[in-house]
Amino acid sequence: MQEFIEDNLSTGAICQPDKVVGTECNQPQTFMQLSMMYEFFCRVYSNYGDLNNGLFKAIVGIPKTLYEHGTEKNSEIIFNGNHAALLGCSTNTGRTALASCNYDNVPGDGR
Repeated sequence: MQEFIEDNLSTGAICQPDKVVGTECNQPQTFMQLSMMYEFFCRVYSNYGDLNNGLFKAIVGIPKTLYEHGTEKNSEIIFNGNHAALLGCSTNTGRTALASCNYDNVPGDGR
């Protein structure tokens, strides 16, 4: 988990592929993050604490990122729940935060 936190969760979002290079942070489909990955991170946190001082950042950051960038909304009301959408994000140079994200609203498998 510690390697995963350093390589893939350092921004507070889930970046892929396994070895992230540069400032690219493409994310898994929304439903994969919420139905499988997020619960796992919460369970690890409740059992082992804030591993590598980065797991809690991801637990708070993942839903925040998906709300801010992964949904279509009018004001604060979500009106499109495309759970196969993807986010293509970039990070700051230190890979400690997301700099920007693009929402891919292509039906089906997204990008």
